[in-house]
Amino acid sequence: HLVSPDTLGYSAQAFARREHTCSVCSFHTQIDRYVRYYATKHGAIDKLKPRLLVQKLFSQFYGGCDVVAAPNAAVADKLVAKMAIPRAKLCFFPRGVNTTQYTPLRRNATWRRRVARCDDDDAGGGDDELRRPHEERDRRVHAVRHRPPRRPR
Repeated sequence: HLVSPDTLGYSAQAFARREHTCSVCSFHTQIDRYVRYYATKHGAIDKLKPRLLVQKLFSQFYGGCDVVAAPNAAVADKLVAKMAIPRAKLCFFPRGVNTTQYTPLRRNATWRRRVARCDDDDAGGGDDELRRPHEERDRRVHAVRHRPPRRPR
């Protein structure tokens, strides 16, 4: 599974080709959009068209993989339109939480006591952690807030 079009990504892709193994990559960050944003702030850099260079790099990398996983249809459409990735190579990895598997209805107090070594009400996390005063946490917060200023070196 390859993620980034960097030295490691290209090396892993070449290794998969040599070993006749399927290379699967996932597209996560639209770096070309970052490049466009920062390049427009500096007019001279924008004239060099770095966004097109990044798109070409991505096209070569993702196009060289056997399967390209995209988080949604909009990103998949961009990979096809802007980077010429064949639609036949695309699949999806939807992001989010499986609310069927991870639901409060499956909460198990016995398991939480055994694993977290505390009562179900004391397991913390989320809002419980913020509402319930904890002596150790309060002591650390107090120590940080009232720390004497550091002396310059």
